[in-house]
Amino acid sequence: MRIDAKGMHFAALNGLIRDSADGEIVIDNVLGRRYIAAGAAGRLYETIAQLRAALVTPEMLETSAAEVEGNLAEKLSDIALVY
Repeated sequence: MRIDAKGMHFAALNGLIRDSADGEIVIDNVLGRRYIAAGAAGRLYETIAQLRAALVTPEMLETSAAEVEGNLAEKLSDIALVY
């Protein structure tokens, strides 16, 4: 999904992000990032809960991140950091 955030209020932007089913979102024309994706925390918490239930550890995520490249490696490392 690609969003043009020019002139958009952060609450509207967060709503689009939160409601999107896309795994990757690109945001153009955004000024600042302090409040962006504040509403996406629920998705992250759910992902971490599923990983814990599957007995996946942060160390396993980091190991997997080292074995892949690009966006997937970055996402795995990010999730491991907040796990």
